[in-house]
Amino acid sequence: PKDIPLVRVTDPHMARSMAHWFIMNILQLHRETAYYNSLRLKKIWASDKAFDTDSICVGVMGLGYLGVHLATMLLNIGLRVQGWSRTSKKLEGIRSFTGDDGLAEMLKTTNYLACLLPDTPATKGILDTSLFEKMPKGSFLLNAGRGNQLVEKDLTMALDNGQIKGAALDVFIEEPLPQNHPFWNDHRINIIDTPGHADFGGEVERVLNMADGVLLLVDAFEGPMPQTRFVLQKALELGLKPCVVINKVDKENCTPEEVHESIFDLMFELEADEWQLDFPVVYGSAKENWMSDDWKNKTENIEPLLEMVIKHIPSPKIEAGSLQMLI
Repeated sequence: PKDIPLVRVTDPHMARSMAHWFIMNILQLHRETAYYNSLRLKKIWASDKAFDTDSICVGVMGLGYLGVHLATMLLNIGLRVQGWSRTSKKLEGIRSFTGDDGLAEMLKTTNYLACLLPDTPATKGILDTSLFEKMPKGSFLLNAGRGNQLVEKDLTMALDNGQIKGAALDVFIEEPLPQNHPFWNDHRINIIDTPGHADFGGEVERVLNMADGVLLLVDAFEGPMPQTRFVLQKALELGLKPCVVINKVDKENCTPEEVHESIFDLMFELEADEWQLDFPVVYGSAKENWMSDDWKNKTENIEPLLEMVIKHIPSPKIEAGSLQMLI
């Protein structure tokens, strides 16, 4: 409807966090940090080697709000930067390209390709063999755009033939990345596993500020993960009621009762209020489409989960005024 305003929100915190992720990985790849760490673990003294940062030329794919912020920060630390986008941009100190011909021209001199493209039909599968071959041999790929923008088998092939020397990936077609995925065992790929994209903290806080309660999803075999602690702490600080879902109780050797206790211990350590420590819990298997108050008692559906939400998550506070959207 024409009378409903549509607002685009830009977040400088998220933009800065995204840029930090790219800068960290560019410097780690350039200075061969993974290789020198492996020598350290083997107690091998590394010979001196000079790293010329003047040789770095970063090409940013996507010069929207995030891409411009990244390009500017890269420029400010002394790196050469160029960028490609759907429409032409005029940025001081940054060469801008547009269109298919412009992308090919930029790739000729780009040895660190940073992808921050949006998810559109045109960007799906854009990071493929034909693109890699336009870059100098031995270049690097960094992707924090969308997982479906990378043709994974093409990256593996490019790594094998040396066209791409290394990669840092923050997004994948399937997340979490399956344990049997070949990327886990490929030392040339730096996997940064965060929910959705490189900016974790900012995204969590934005989402929780819109929530009236939280469902804390925990694996019945692995228990609380490091990111569980971060998200839970933010939720508790905001005074949200946690409802616990212990998933994958169909796994062999799972320990749902021990996981339940570990969640309580974690909440206590995070100084949860007494009413937050009295959290409801359901068990089940999302894969098999059932939830239950007793993990040993399999049901036919997820109704116990829905009933827990209705019972324990408060209704949203509705205030008078015009419609507002947080994006």
